[in-house]
Amino acid sequence: MRITVRYRVIAGAAAGLAVLGPAGVAGAASSAPRPSAALPLTAWVATENGVVPINTATNKPGRQIPPHASSRAYAMVASRNGKIIYDATGSTVSLISAATHKVTRQIRIASGEPGNMVGNLVLSPSGRTLYAQSEVGNGVNELVPISTATNKAGRAIRVRCFQEDLAMTPNGKTIYIVCPLANSVIPVSTATGKAGPPIRVGNFPGPIAITPDSKTVFVGNRGAASVTPISTTRNKPGKAIPVGRFPQAIAITPNGNTAFVASYVADSVTPVNTHTRKAATAIPAGTAPFAIAITPNGKTAYVANDVSNSVTPINVITRRAGPAIRVGLGPTWIAITPDGKTAYVANEGTGHVDAHTVTPIRTATNQAGRGIPIGTNANFILIAR
Repeated sequence: MRITVRYRVIAGAAAGLAVLGPAGVAGAASSAPRPSAALPLTAWVATENGVVPINTATNKPGRQIPPHASSRAYAMVASRNGKIIYDATGSTVSLISAATHKVTRQIRIASGEPGNMVGNLVLSPSGRTLYAQSEVGNGVNELVPISTATNKAGRAIRVRCFQEDLAMTPNGKTIYIVCPLANSVIPVSTATGKAGPPIRVGNFPGPIAITPDSKTVFVGNRGAASVTPISTTRNKPGKAIPVGRFPQAIAITPNGNTAFVASYVADSVTPVNTHTRKAATAIPAGTAPFAIAITPNGKTAYVANDVSNSVTPINVITRRAGPAIRVGLGPTWIAITPDGKTAYVANEGTGHVDAHTVTPIRTATNQAGRGIPIGTNANFILIAR
């Protein structure tokens, strides 16, 4: 069986989407940074060696920003005014000025065993609190609240979980932490700072997405070829919904009506009605769909196919796939500009002319532009100004 899993991690959402953007998947409009007219719209690419800013007007990459010596960048989120990019780098959270492209401060987070890192970031809807997830060791993770006014870390919330991904409800009340080895999801109240009882889901859960109304969490069970819906009012799981083998990414339409589930082994995308919790007929994609993003107008879903080196556009209304769009080698991350005009795809493959590049796609024509060099593997893409 062909499985090439790359673990990220996406700041709440979806595999590789950020406009947000592994979680980008949550479809929460309230989490998008408020634009600042003085700053250019930028695609911030977290790489193995630092952060590469790409000016979306010119598609020119800027100088790599090394947030910390010998530390790779894993996840990013923008402040509500877009002036600060918070970047998870090694055992710290780095603050990058969107205006100067310089690191202005670093907040040490990770504790416990040597080599432990900050893996996820999520920002509250008010923008006042940043939550950083880090490893402690022995199957324990910490969720650390940071005041964005003072840049001071508060009391850590400890959970027993080999954690992979997390997402915050758009109303900011609860953070849901995915625990793949425990086949569960842990809810954390942002009001009390306390974790609730684990919620049992399917085998080897990974991707997570939350409806815009904050009422339902959808968790992909990669070992069970299913998606488990969770009611946020009761924190109880519903009946698992069958989808394709190894669901790797979930994206929810802006109107909250449909969750599109990309299945890595099944080479397909399954639409799931979020109200009836019924799956429709699977839509063929390319080989090994890894990430999915939906345009802000809700009309098109773009699926990055890791092995076939392509992106599949899917009409959300007709649920038909368009011709594959050729990109670079190993596309695994995708993000769409707020105006919906351009999708940016990170290509991770090596030994190819388009390796370690970001490919821009014009959504009006579904034409790919020339790959933008970023130097090394991308771990995340965030689009913000």
